[in-house]
Amino acid sequence: MTDHKNIEEFISWLRKNNKSIILAMHNQADPDAVGSAIALIHLIKYINPQIEVSVYDPDLSGLSQKLLLHLDYELPIVSEYDISTLLILLDNPSIPLKLNQPERKKIIIDHHVKQEIKTKLLFDIRKRKVTSTAEIIVLIYQIGNIPLNAISVKSLLAGIIFDTRRFLYVKNELFNKIIYLLQDYPTAYRELLPLFTSTRSLDERIACIKAAQRMKRVEIKKFQILLSHVSSFEAAAARSLISLGGDLSIVVARLSDHSRISLRATSEFTKTTNISLGRDIIPLLIERFEGTGGGHDGAAGYNSSTRMDLKLVFDFLLHNLTDLIKKNEEN
Repeated sequence: MTDHKNIEEFISWLRKNNKSIILAMHNQADPDAVGSAIALIHLIKYINPQIEVSVYDPDLSGLSQKLLLHLDYELPIVSEYDISTLLILLDNPSIPLKLNQPERKKIIIDHHVKQEIKTKLLFDIRKRKVTSTAEIIVLIYQIGNIPLNAISVKSLLAGIIFDTRRFLYVKNELFNKIIYLLQDYPTAYRELLPLFTSTRSLDERIACIKAAQRMKRVEIKKFQILLSHVSSFEAAAARSLISLGGDLSIVVARLSDHSRISLRATSEFTKTTNISLGRDIIPLLIERFEGTGGGHDGAAGYNSSTRMDLKLVFDFLLHNLTDLIKKNEEN
């Protein structure tokens, strides 16, 4: 079944069904996840106003919160749910534990490295080769000939801007989608740009400084692996360690009752070692420590419901990285 066929059947299913839907995004949901959610809610309600759509207990990044303020939009959030409610995993490669009942019908719309989902999916709309989940939602609008409104345009554009690092990572076909978004709303990009060019908050900058202060450097086969820990802004801290000269950075954020791990790698590291963080590292963490996570070749995240032991985590990751680098070097 082609992707377009799958999307056509998804749109047809929306027209015929009035089942309530919950959208589940990944932890620290970024503008791609939140922008996709806003635009998908509009699309679903346009196709079938009878469908109730909500977002499950989202954990939003600081930039996503700013995006919602900019759009003056309030997500329809729920923390309680009925077992009959359909689940859409949106920009989220793994099922949250609280929503992982076998009898619940599920749909996935995502662009991360594919992970095995041990349950039957009603629709599987995963496209790893696109730059963002927002790009998939644009495609659904196009195939369904669904009219866009101003908020949907800006939401989708925000997701694309964020996940392409302001169009640093772009494939030619994406520009056709950008033109499609801007044709009736030509000022949307200019209006959004301040969100992505404003200076980082003081708390975020302090987290990056602390990550650098606490950093441990390990060299594996000429590659500089940088390890650190913070209490928040672990993704920003991981990116900052790469800018300091790391080939791969691992930053753990430990809170009282849970932990998050953010991993970043240079394109040279992923190309030379043939290691994909989303494909090769996150499944190892899930297998060893349970939890959830996902990502791309050079960027990934993991979430645990426990306060993890730093030494145990770092030793585990370094041991497996050493094995993977050596194995791929021999092949």
